[in-house]
Amino acid sequence: MKKILLIDDDLGVLFWLGETLVKAGLCALPATSCRHAEELLGRYGLSMDLVLVNPQLPGAAGLVFSLRRTTPQPKVIALIEDYDEVPMIPHADGFYRRPRPDELEEGAEQLRALLGVLRDPIH
Repeated sequence: MKKILLIDDDLGVLFWLGETLVKAGLCALPATSCRHAEELLGRYGLSMDLVLVNPQLPGAAGLVFSLRRTTPQPKVIALIEDYDEVPMIPHADGFYRRPRPDELEEGAEQLRALLGVLRDPIH
């Protein structure tokens, strides 16, 4: 089962993303901060297939840099508010605009499409 690390300080976003990913047959591990994510990864020695991270969180770029040094390297998707936003995560593999509450159904379809595109490269 593919493991996805979700990092965002918005509990509603974490819940919605986690539920959407579990329905797609994936394992979703939520973290409310980059420090929390680092603790989870370090404590349990987990490797992730994909990381969805809010680039506005303190430590996001450093966490991604650290993950890029692991083997196998996970894919990294920046969770952005708007497509005009420039994420502060260098070398992200993609971007996903967090849906607004009235866009959740459409957002789930877009997330499934994004995961479908990434499905083959995720090891």
